[in-house]
Amino acid sequence: MLITMLLACKQSNQPKLSNEKSKEKSAETWVEIMDAKAKNIISEKAALVTIARGFNWAEGTLWLKDQQALLFSDVPENKIYRWSETAGLSTWLEPSGYTGPKEKKREGSNGLLLNSKNQLVICQHGDRRIAIMDAPLSDPHPKFISMVDQWRNKKLNSPNDAAFRNGLLYFTDPPYGLPGQDEDPEKELNFSGVYRVGHTGVIIMVIDSLSRPNGIGFSPNNEFMYIANSDPQKAIWMKYTIGSTGNAIAGKVLYDATSHVEKENGLPDGLKVHPSGNVFATGPGGLWIFSPEDEVIARIHIPQATANCAFDDTYTHLYIAADSTIIRVTLNAPTKGN
Repeated sequence: MLITMLLACKQSNQPKLSNEKSKEKSAETWVEIMDAKAKNIISEKAALVTIARGFNWAEGTLWLKDQQALLFSDVPENKIYRWSETAGLSTWLEPSGYTGPKEKKREGSNGLLLNSKNQLVICQHGDRRIAIMDAPLSDPHPKFISMVDQWRNKKLNSPNDAAFRNGLLYFTDPPYGLPGQDEDPEKELNFSGVYRVGHTGVIIMVIDSLSRPNGIGFSPNNEFMYIANSDPQKAIWMKYTIGSTGNAIAGKVLYDATSHVEKENGLPDGLKVHPSGNVFATGPGGLWIFSPEDEVIARIHIPQATANCAFDDTYTHLYIAADSTIIRVTLNAPTKGN
C-alpha cells in the first residue's frame, strides 16, 4: 500500500522459491510482550520464519483454506503469488490489478479477500476499481468483473484494502495507485474515502475525513470498524462504532504512532482482527497487537516496512507481508474464551 517512497532504492530480485531447506529464521525479528494478556495468542519465543523473499512490494495477504495456501500481491509487478507448504512459491495471476496498455505503467492488485461465493475480490490499484476474478480459485485467469469504480460519477482514486461486514463490502480509497498521488492529473476526487457497497451495488460514503485511509477490519461482533491512516504526519489507527444503518456514528483514535515514524520503518497499513477481538495491525517497526480494550499488548518487531497480514484457518500461523519478504509467525492455538 505504501510503495512510492520505498521503491526508489530497491534492487531487482527474482522471488525465491521456498521449501524446507531454503526457509530462513528471521533473526532480526522478535516478539515483545507488553501485557500478559498477549500470551494467550502469542509467545515471546514464537517462531518467526521468512518463507519467501525477493518481491518488489508484497501486499494483500489472503489464506485459502481449501488449498491450504497463501495468496499475496506484488503491487508494482502487477502479480499475485501463491505459496503453500507443499508446492512452495509460484506466480498465480498476472496481470492482477492493471489491465490497460503496457506502455502506461501502473500498479497492480493490492488487497485481496473472498466473498460469500468463494470468489476472489481484488482491490485493483491500476484499474482503480474493486473487481471479482471471473474464474475459479482452482483455475485462475485474469478475467475480471467490475464491482465498483466510481463515486458520484467520478473515478475512484485507487482502492486499497477491503473487508466484509454482514455481507456488505467496505473499502478504503487512498491515492497510492496514482503516480502523482494527490497531484496526479487523472485524480478526480479531492479526498480519500472509506465506502461500503450495498446489496444493490450502490456505493455509499462512510468516512471522508482521513487523509490516507488504508487497512480496514471489523470486530468479531461487527460493532466496531478499525481503519489505519498511513499519513506520516498523522500515523494513526482509528476505531469507529458502526450504527444500525452500517454508517460510522462515532470514532476515536485507537493509537497515535506518529512519533514512531522517524525512528522505525513503515506506517499504519493492513490489519486483521483475531476471533479473540485482538487487532493485528502492521505499522511502524513491524506489527502491533491491540486488545479489544484498546491497549497495546504486544509488538512483533520487524526492521523492514510491513504492509499486511493474514491468519491461516486455524489461527496458529500469521503471515506478514514485509517489504520484499513474507514472514510466518507461529501463534498459540486458540482455546475456549481465548
